[in-house]
Amino acid sequence: MLLVTLREGIEMFLIVALAATYLRKSGRVALLSAVSWGTATAVAASVVL
Repeated sequence: MLLVTLREGIEMFLIVALAATYLRKSGRVALLSAVSWGTATAVAASVVL
């Protein structure tokens, strides 16, 4: 179970990092706060569930 959780965490990190990098390179830095809030909400929801 721990390996599955670790793998999913790494996958989540890669997807969020990719989205953040795209937003920075395309000049849409204002949307980074939405990515941060979405990530925090997803982590909180998975802890609760």
